[in-house]
Amino acid sequence: MIERGMPAAGAERTEAFQAAFARIHDDLIADVFMYHMVGYTRVNPRIEWEPSLATNSELNIAEVKFAD
Repeated sequence: MIERGMPAAGAERTEAFQAAFARIHDDLIADVFMYHMVGYTRVNPRIEWEPSLATNSELNIAEVKFAD
């Protein structure tokens, strides 16, 4: 269907791609789960540690120090 739609133009191209997308949606992949994980970290001024994207889901306790 995509090969038929690539060289086509106008209504024929539209029809070919609509058919291809309908086939993909209805028969091949009904749902694609996508998400964005959001993490929250609270840091006290007495702690010497700064969160980063890498620490969003993992906290290495050995890197956390108390301020003097």
